[in-house]
Amino acid sequence: MPPSRWIRIKRLEKSRELLSNTTMTVTDICYTLGFESVAHYSRIFKLHYGYPPSEIRLKSYQT
Repeated sequence: MPPSRWIRIKRLEKSRELLSNTTMTVTDICYTLGFESVAHYSRIFKLHYGYPPSEIRLKSYQT
């Protein structure tokens, strides 16, 4: 696995953790972890996990 892919996966894992355990917005998480834009972040998050980051936030509020 190339280093850039490994780093991207680690950043996505951290973003998922932050979405589940904090009240940070998707935008704040995106830029805190160094993604280029919210659109780019949402696209690669959905490719990796199969659902958008906003879906985790909605589930967090429902429980």
